[in-house]
Amino acid sequence: MRSHWHVVAVAVATLLCEPASAASDEFTERVLGVFTRAAPTLQAQTKGIRQIEIQSQSGRLEIYLDNLEAACRSAPERCEAEIKSFVHRIAEHSAAAKDVGLFRAEKVYVVLRGEGFASRAGAEFRNEPKKQLVSRPFVGGIERIYVLDTPKAFRFVNFEDIEEAGLSPERLDQIAVSNAFSLKPVQYAPIRGEPDIYLLAAGDGLGTSRIFEASLWNRIEKELGGPVAVAAPTRDWIVFVKRDNAAAVEKLKALAGRIVRGEPYPVSPVVFVRDGASWDAY
Repeated sequence: MRSHWHVVAVAVATLLCEPASAASDEFTERVLGVFTRAAPTLQAQTKGIRQIEIQSQSGRLEIYLDNLEAACRSAPERCEAEIKSFVHRIAEHSAAAKDVGLFRAEKVYVVLRGEGFASRAGAEFRNEPKKQLVSRPFVGGIERIYVLDTPKAFRFVNFEDIEEAGLSPERLDQIAVSNAFSLKPVQYAPIRGEPDIYLLAAGDGLGTSRIFEASLWNRIEKELGGPVAVAAPTRDWIVFVKRDNAAAVEKLKALAGRIVRGEPYPVSPVVFVRDGASWDAY
């Protein structure tokens, strides 16, 4: 299955870089009016299309209106009540000052996990849809999972999180992909004894997030002289070879399989390839 994250990344990068005075739209202004009247202490202001920033007990917080707008489109006669309820919930939530519970757009990242990870992680809450992890397909055998970098540790993003933030899964993905471009740079090098296989190792728990950093792979392919084939066998290791080196690709498959079999927290042995700015299973 082809991933189109590269298309939305450009758009959301532009959106997230807009100043606080960025142009809004009629719906956003309508919701802003309710915030101003019903919860003036939140000091709400528009940040862009379907995006509002408020002052919570723990600092400035971005709120998204994707889900709220969808609710209003589906039931226009209930729109005003939906908006008032949304503003009330946001006011209560922000007043609680629960740092770990607050969704901060700049702290969300997309990582890779083996297919089925989300459903297994949510098995304990199978009858509670809001507690299920948000996931999207990446390539066959691998899925995209979202994590929030909290003051104490990473935690997975669930549907309750994005509901409280007013986000759709699609917008969550756009934001998380955009944040990959701000990650700390990491270096790659040939693996000792396997000069055709390169290792990119990160020690921050966000190794697989680098897959979504297009500028990194543009540079790597330029330096190596062509497209690459990649595997993400662990949460912080990415291994890759030149795609036109058939022998090296076979070695990569074997190496990824060995790592996954010996890794307590593996991702996947699946090898995927870069086609322009998207990824496909090899």
